[in-house]
Amino acid sequence: MLNQKKRLPITLDPRRTFTPMQKAKLFMRSKGRCDICKEKVKGTWIAGHYSIPHALGGPTTLENGRVECRQCARQTHAEDTTTVAKTKRMEKKFKEGRGRKRKGEKLKSRGFDRRWKRKLNGKAELRDE
Repeated sequence: MLNQKKRLPITLDPRRTFTPMQKAKLFMRSKGRCDICKEKVKGTWIAGHYSIPHALGGPTTLENGRVECRQCARQTHAEDTTTVAKTKRMEKKFKEGRGRKRKGEKLKSRGFDRRWKRKLNGKAELRDE
């Protein structure tokens, strides 16, 4: 994948999930509250979430982690999914280039009639063929 701002290839962290110890540290750092809405998070449901998504090159570190309640997690995942999809589309466009090109086939005009030519004074005249 490509970094949206710098257009550099993204290297992903090989460890995708937070360890139980990292989750506990995140929970203690946030004092048992959601980092977004500040609601109290139930201790049975602790999930570490990325500030910068893993798919976009976010490292699995405490600095990039946060605690979220279920509602905030759903909203964050929905936003992250669209961001990751956009990044993949941009990467594909960057690699393949714009538009469709087929070998051996000329590009078709988009409606401009080639029989006419524009003079320097701004008038259009028929070409001499």
